[in-house]
Amino acid sequence: MLLSPEIGDHQLMKRLIDGLTYGFLSSLLFVFSVGSLAADVVRLRSGGYLEGRVEETEDGVRVYITGGSVEVRSDEIERIDRSPVPVDFFRKRLKEVRNDAEGSMSLARWALKKGLNAEYAEALRQVVALVPDHSEANKRLLDYYHRLEFLPYNDDAAEALRVEMGPGFYVHRTHHYRICGNGSAAYNEAVGLLLEEVYRQFIRFFQERRSYPMPLDDRLEVVVFASQAEFAAYAQSMGYSLDQVAGFYYSATQRSYFYDGFNSPTIALQLTQFADARQQVLEQKESIQRGAKGSDRYEVTYPDGTKEVLKAREAIAYLDQRLDELDKDALAFRQSLGDGNIGTTVHEGVHQLAFQCGIHNPYLDNPVWLMEGLATYFESPQEGEWTGPGQIHTQRLETFSAMVSDPGALRLESILIHDEVFAANSPRVHQAYALSWALFYYLVHTDQKSLFDYIRELGSMDRRGEYPPEKRLADFRRFFAEPKQVEQRCRLYFEGRW
Repeated sequence: MLLSPEIGDHQLMKRLIDGLTYGFLSSLLFVFSVGSLAADVVRLRSGGYLEGRVEETEDGVRVYITGGSVEVRSDEIERIDRSPVPVDFFRKRLKEVRNDAEGSMSLARWALKKGLNAEYAEALRQVVALVPDHSEANKRLLDYYHRLEFLPYNDDAAEALRVEMGPGFYVHRTHHYRICGNGSAAYNEAVGLLLEEVYRQFIRFFQERRSYPMPLDDRLEVVVFASQAEFAAYAQSMGYSLDQVAGFYYSATQRSYFYDGFNSPTIALQLTQFADARQQVLEQKESIQRGAKGSDRYEVTYPDGTKEVLKAREAIAYLDQRLDELDKDALAFRQSLGDGNIGTTVHEGVHQLAFQCGIHNPYLDNPVWLMEGLATYFESPQEGEWTGPGQIHTQRLETFSAMVSDPGALRLESILIHDEVFAANSPRVHQAYALSWALFYYLVHTDQKSLFDYIRELGSMDRRGEYPPEKRLADFRRFFAEPKQVEQRCRLYFEGRW
């Protein structure tokens, strides 16, 4: 589940420095450290001045300086000398060359010289979007990932997160994540290992299709609560009721939130009941073995309540069978918990990566079918393990298959334009997710180029906020076909008749 109360107006700055020889590293550090960029100057009536990035406020301006910001009232300002900064030039020029691969390539080289690391990668991604086989842009992007990746420890951010979450929370750090939790250290470490594998598979998935995600400039933040009650209470404090949800990505904080699914009174009771039932059967078996004679008879009660009198060896054989059944039931229960936890963690982790790595446009009202289609394509675990994206999602496939013979089922055009069908309280939310998974899976395996061209265009679309239905349908038809045709082909594909 992706919670997005507002479209975050943020810019991802990317710095990557790792695994280089000393000489090459030194030269790159020189290029990446070109000094301070020009800034605005706020001249004060008192005779002083403030230098930094200036944003207007209701009562004056806010000046962003090193280490923080300062608010200045209008009556304190004599004048503001505006200075163009390289990033402003970059933004203007990027729009001008949005359909010019070589112009974008030149802009990327310029951005690198100016130390605009994120913008350098952004321009390269625009080149690849225009010319997927552009050799220089592809090489530079791979170098940017594999040779320069380095995330600072950022102890200040880790401490700020711990303090924000409150007493009992601590931070577990992995290569790409800060995981703040107040429960089992082993569980948080397991979440970290899984998310790192999701990160690796996510980057690889897009790189192999020439859709390069933006590298991270800092670790992604994840919060893991010790219990479902704490998780639900925290969500409620943000204005959401999530009693039936195991995790979510919240765009306002750019964090994923989970809870330890094994640490629940209901689950603990169920596991205790399995253990008690097994112990009772084992004691019955041992009792028979201690005192049984060949002529003894024992009354057994079956799970459906019926009873039968059996010889000792028959009763023991039946009790052995019950022990096997209880063990299988307990294992299946644990696996279902594991699958649920794994699926949720992968799903929300993909949402987080897609936004933080520039796959989804943070300024656009992105189609929910695409966001959920990508997340569900990644999520499906198999018997308590996750082996990567693209596995058949049994639950989604069953729902999708049942929709074929249901005249009242959700249709493809509906999920393209009606995001509300994905709401947790929607009566057809399961159909919406199933159809999104099926569509994304089908497109990856039959029309991959069109799908990733579509994703790249939406990710770089020069518009903010609303993405109206008529524009959504027009774009879908332009990249694929009429929704009814695509839906029919998708059905045939899963029926094995494609």
